[in-house]
Amino acid sequence: MRFKDIIVESKDGVACPKTELTNEKQGIWQLRPFNIDDSTLTLVSSTKYYNSLSRITDNRHGLEKGDILFNNTNSTELIGKVALVDRTMKECIFNHLTCIRVDRNDAHPSFVAYYLQNHWAQRYFANKCVQWVNQAGYKVSQLELLPISLPPLEEQKPIVEILDRTERIKRHHRDAVERAEQLCTALRGKLIPIPP
Repeated sequence: MRFKDIIVESKDGVACPKTELTNEKQGIWQLRPFNIDDSTLTLVSSTKYYNSLSRITDNRHGLEKGDILFNNTNSTELIGKVALVDRTMKECIFNHLTCIRVDRNDAHPSFVAYYLQNHWAQRYFANKCVQWVNQAGYKVSQLELLPISLPPLEEQKPIVEILDRTERIKRHHRDAVERAEQLCTALRGKLIPIPP
């Protein structure tokens, strides 16, 4: 089976140079590659760019729960990074991302997202992407030809549950390490004062 056999819709993002960005009241959040977490399937919102509503003249905005965002253009090591949309969103995506919607009769969106994330972690997309001067790309037409082996839908769900639990543990561990490092830095400053 090829990836194209389970895709029911894919849509490109909207190009918007930084010079044409607007504020939250006049536009909508435009998800960009840096809004995809590097180690989990989640979206991060620490940095937000807003696209003018007047630039979005077609259906290339609005995301549904279960949509998969695929990073199609970036530095080589970040090509193929993915996020799973966890709720309905009005946001749009930048043209370096592709939104993929899969046929839920055959494929659990989370299973497919983990499948792609595994390929990214093993540098599959980095090895197959097209190199340009200062960035690289992986076309949807290439993605459509990617082989995918899907167990029956009822077997995908328990696999996803295990992977979800593992992802939560990873996030908690990472958060705990960050908090511990912050605490150590603060304590060092108090216990070992820097001389003037």
